[in-house]
Amino acid sequence: LAYLRKRLSENSKDSRLHSAIGLVHAALHEKDEAVQEGVLGVSLCDDAALQPYRTLDLASIYLSVGERDHALEQIQRLLSIPSPLSVALLRVDPRWDLLREDPRFEQILAGRSESP
Repeated sequence: LAYLRKRLSENSKDSRLHSAIGLVHAALHEKDEAVQEGVLGVSLCDDAALQPYRTLDLASIYLSVGERDHALEQIQRLLSIPSPLSVALLRVDPRWDLLREDPRFEQILAGRSESP
């Protein structure tokens, strides 16, 4: 976290750093800081090709801090646009294991997209 904060002091508008800091805060169970940094990472990203990666980070942050509804919203969003996320990846990526029992996630995996 200290390293990322130092890098951020050199470039406060770097969306990647904000997302990375959000992921660290999520791992430390610091929910408010994690979500704040993740949302900031998405909002600062003005590159359409990179925006889905920041959104993927935000979905991971939400899930890590127990915000399943918000995580599912981000997953649905990513599946509706060109992004690095796919149903096939959702099936095998352990990062999404906390959603495996959720009926909404099962619908996504089955290819039936409904709003979370």
